[in-house]
Amino acid sequence: MKAKKGRGEIIILFLILGLAAFLRFYKLADYQFFTYDQARDALIIKRIVVDKKLTLLGPTVLIPGLNLPPFYYYLMAPVFWLGGFNPLSLDIFSALVGLLTILAVWSVANSFFGKPAGLFAAFFMAISPIMVDLSRRAWNPNSVPLLSIIFFG
Repeated sequence: MKAKKGRGEIIILFLILGLAAFLRFYKLADYQFFTYDQARDALIIKRIVVDKKLTLLGPTVLIPGLNLPPFYYYLMAPVFWLGGFNPLSLDIFSALVGLLTILAVWSVANSFFGKPAGLFAAFFMAISPIMVDLSRRAWNPNSVPLLSIIFFG
């Protein structure tokens, strides 16, 4: 009987992930836009991959002279290269990171608060308009939720 309960939870989780994937990938290319941040990041990643000019500085923040670490650039470099330097490849990767974030949230909420809370948290992350919108485009803060859960969860 216990195996059936676990199987039901997994089926619900896959349905949630399917809904999340639909929301994140539906007409992704049609609604894509290229902002200054994305252009700057793509140019730096191109310099890393093509020109072989490595960087120790990441994206700037609002405080002048303060930069984030370059982890985001090195995370996105293989994706950008495999995608033929098409900016859509970065958005697809960002959507995949959004799906992995849902799995991570489910896992942490499930272990701390139980199965219903894990499924509720995963469902909330799957349909949250702000999370859907943010995971549809490549932007360096988008990886923060997943990396925070991995490092601290």
